[in-house]
Amino acid sequence: MTYKKLSEVADIYTGIRTPRYMSDESQNTEKIISNKIADNKLHYETIKVDDNIDKKYYSKKDDIIIHLLNTTQIHMLTEENILIPFNYAIIRPKNVNAQYIYHILKSNQFNHVKKRINEGTQLKVLKVSHLKDIKIKIISPESQEKYGHLLNLVDKHIQTKEKQLKTEYEYKNELIYELLGEKYVRL
Repeated sequence: MTYKKLSEVADIYTGIRTPRYMSDESQNTEKIISNKIADNKLHYETIKVDDNIDKKYYSKKDDIIIHLLNTTQIHMLTEENILIPFNYAIIRPKNVNAQYIYHILKSNQFNHVKKRINEGTQLKVLKVSHLKDIKIKIISPESQEKYGHLLNLVDKHIQTKEKQLKTEYEYKNELIYELLGEKYVRL
């Protein structure tokens, strides 16, 4: 086991500054990750852009993106050819298991390090240059794959439990409505 800088195991850069490439006259429309952040899910929009955008700004399967202003937003992308805007860091793993890196970046230890390197008083910003210097433990490729798969299964279990709790909460509210009628709270 060794520690390596994140920049040694992944290409890391910010997304594209879309206003530079937007054009109302263009016939070329592209899907882009929206700045709208809700429910810890990515949202998309479509924009008209010029044809000369560097391919590195388009998503690839297993890219990891971190919202630089709201660093709790970390996603692993499965869809390809979506533009990634400037307010995201793109982490494109190379010669390491992407799921392993993703779960490290979603971990409590990474959150503690992030808090130490975030800059700003009111609005916290994560700089890509700081992100590149973070060191992570690199284990054997077989272990990376095994741990990445195991942690994905745990995430699926958690998502199932969260859906179950949401359904039970909705059922409780419907039950109150059925028991007490339409207007059971007044001012």
